[in-house]
Amino acid sequence: IAAGEAGLVWDQELVAQFIEDPKKFLQTYLDDSGAKTKMTLKISNEDDRADVAAYVATFSDPAPAEGASE
Repeated sequence: IAAGEAGLVWDQELVAQFIEDPKKFLQTYLDDSGAKTKMTLKISNEDDRADVAAYVATFSDPAPAEGASE
């Protein structure tokens, strides 16, 4: 919740970074050594993280191009 309030917008790259080490990601993003997450899954293999992030991305609409009007 705190990351969202701080402006975090997920994209494929951030999802891949997050699933490498969720707690460390949040602590770094929020600059808060006490930040925690309920996410316990960690994926150390870079290719596996990229695959999971790409899969998760298939469930969201692509972001509109910057400067494009709706």
